[in-house]
Parts: sequence; C-alpha cells; structure tokens
Amino acid sequence: MALYFVSPTGGDSDSGTLGSPMSLRKASGDTAWAPSPGDIFEFRGGIYANTWNQKASGISGSPLLYRPYGSETAIIDGSRLASNLTTANPDPWVDVSGETGWSSEPGFTSA
Repeated sequence: MALYFVSPTGGDSDSGTLGSPMSLRKASGDTAWAPSPGDIFEFRGGIYANTWNQKASGISGSPLLYRPYGSETAIIDGSRLASNLTTANPDPWVDVSGETGWSSEPGFTSA
C-alpha cells in the first residue's frame, strides 16, 4: 500500500509525490504504470476535466482508495466518466470516498 497524490496539472510521468503529483489518467491505471491493491490516491483541489477511465482495481480487503486531499475540493467533470465509476456499474474494489471535498457535474456518483 502506498500513498499517491493526483493533480489536474499532474503528468503521466510524474511520480505521485506531493511535490510531483500524477495525472488522473495515471492514477486510474490507464498508463503503462498501474496501482497496486490498497494504494491510496489523494486528489489535490481543482477541476479534473479529462476522462476518468478506471482500468486498475484492488482486491478483496485492499481496494484502491480515491479521496480528496485535506480540505481541498476536487471537482470532477462527470460528463466524461467511464461507466465503471457510477453506482449503476460499480467496481467493488475501487472506493471513491469522502463525504466532503468532492464536487461534480451531473453524471458522477461518489460512493
């Protein structure tokens, strides 16, 4: 299990540290690098307008966890999400959590 940071301006080649946050694309496993079960991703504040196509998954007892960083608000453009991040077709090993800190356009449901 590792802690990574994601930013709207993060890059696919960035390491995911607080000083070099990764892209949403990389955090979702949509690059050559893939997360490991139990990894935690904290989203820095800002607008994520690129497509969130979740390709990586956790395992039973070790889901991937996506949550806002601290008190920052991560705004997800729900019109560009893949169907595997909605309650209609959830991935049981991906946890998009946080009662506060998420804001979204229609089409996004955080569980």
